[in-house]
Amino acid sequence: MKAIVKDKNGLTLKDVPIPKIGDFDVLIKVKIAGYCRTDGYIAQNKIKAKLPLILGHEFSGLVEKIGKKVRGLKRGNRVAVMPIIPDRQGYFSGAMIGLDIHGAFAEYVSVPAITAHKIPDSLTFKEAAYLEPVAASLAVLKAPIRKKETGVILGKNRIAKLTLKILSIHGFNSMKLISETDLARVSASSYDFAIETLVNTNNFSQLVRIVRPGGIIILKSRRYDHIGISVGDIVKKNMKIFGTYYGSFGESIKLLKNNKLYVKDIFGKVVGLKDGLKILKGKLDDYEDKKIFFDPTL
Repeated sequence: MKAIVKDKNGLTLKDVPIPKIGDFDVLIKVKIAGYCRTDGYIAQNKIKAKLPLILGHEFSGLVEKIGKKVRGLKRGNRVAVMPIIPDRQGYFSGAMIGLDIHGAFAEYVSVPAITAHKIPDSLTFKEAAYLEPVAASLAVLKAPIRKKETGVILGKNRIAKLTLKILSIHGFNSMKLISETDLARVSASSYDFAIETLVNTNNFSQLVRIVRPGGIIILKSRRYDHIGISVGDIVKKNMKIFGTYYGSFGESIKLLKNNKLYVKDIFGKVVGLKDGLKILKGKLDDYEDKKIFFDPTL
């Protein structure tokens, strides 16, 4: 099968064997996979990964084979995959598909059956491949924020737009997006809470400045490097810092299934693995404002 593989020699599109499955695994024929910033960071060595590695963690497809001890799934099921393997307490703290184990920028992928979720026929494979970002954005609802409060989302990228949509659905009506350029012009202590989608040392300090005393900053992005934080300013304002990772994958399916969340306006172009390789290498524009998808059949 064709796959985008990263090894000690770099990133290449090559023929590799179709993966084998264990007793608790399923083999999925990949219909479509989404390109994420995390994939780019891995490709560019900004995030350390276990090599050799097939990249890709946002995807959907059809169950091709099931392990001997798998229950609840059968060949032909339409599925999307939650890429983080949960621990015994249900926290998403285990290995990540496309980082610690082989991912979905390929024709087939083997994953633990526990990560595969059946999707309704009403969802397109493209929508299903986008369930992972939806679940990631739902995580902000775990933060101690209230609907009547005023909030700001730093960033005008696709994940910022998605997070705004989800908060609006859940009754947060005093929200706005703001760019890094505009951040410095916001008055001090203007918001009850702030959500970042592209944090760095400078804009984190600005978020501390614009959030009121006793307010909260919600960390949404997954930085691969360290940033400086203004500890003194945080302490003086009695602020809270809240990290978010994932919300419910099942809830993500319900939002799209019931047409409560519209995401097609965030979707960008679909390319084959050959052009996908160029995007991962930075040779083609990755269009941060729109989600790009890789189709292994193109």
